[in-house]
Amino acid sequence: MARRSQQVSLLGNELDISFDALGLVVAPLLAIGLGKIHASYLALSVAYYIYQWGLQRRRNLGLPVHALPPNPLRRILAGFQMGFIAIVLWPLLNPALTTSAGIAFMLPVLFGFVADWWVVSGNIQPQALNRLEIFSGRFFQPGLRVLLVLLLFSVTKDSALLSLTGMTVDVFGLLLCTGLILLGFAGRLGALILIILLGWHYPSGAIDFKGYVLIFTASWILLLGTGRFSLWQWDDEWVTRYDGA
Repeated sequence: MARRSQQVSLLGNELDISFDALGLVVAPLLAIGLGKIHASYLALSVAYYIYQWGLQRRRNLGLPVHALPPNPLRRILAGFQMGFIAIVLWPLLNPALTTSAGIAFMLPVLFGFVADWWVVSGNIQPQALNRLEIFSGRFFQPGLRVLLVLLLFSVTKDSALLSLTGMTVDVFGLLLCTGLILLGFAGRLGALILIILLGWHYPSGAIDFKGYVLIFTASWILLLGTGRFSLWQWDDEWVTRYDGA
């Protein structure tokens, strides 16, 4: 509302960031208590505070603090974390899947904190982050798409997931999300559909190594996008939109 009405302020910006960080402490504690995510997710909850403490310590010691280049991915990943924590509190999703997905959602953000720290402390140049982003878009994200389709084929070929997806709606959903992801046609949406299907139907305690890789791959496609060779990246444009700005 503040951005839409052109009433933004420095105080509002600080409160926005502070309450987002606090929310990612309180809500994960509740989710851990309900057995929906692993306790390791608290590493993400405290990462912001450790990062801010490190910046203040460098200033107190008179060490340089280099500026970070703008990158919308930071805001996107933070938004996904808040959405993820809210959704896993629902009773509909399988805790076996939400626990694995929580780790998958957490790792890119932790990596981002480490990469940003390397920049602000002067250990690497900001251009290194740009090169990493280019590499991800050209190779890593398209590779995730291919890997996910191969995993889906392998898992549904000889696992219990076939019996759980005997209903037409589930088979249609799997085919739809597979096509969206492989073609990069609103691939984030396809990854979201896949995660929801897995959350509803994957058997508790039956997630094997392939299942874990599948969950991680789908989660990272949802977080990062489909990258190069995508037919339509509407969902990328949607998640990068800064409402009211």
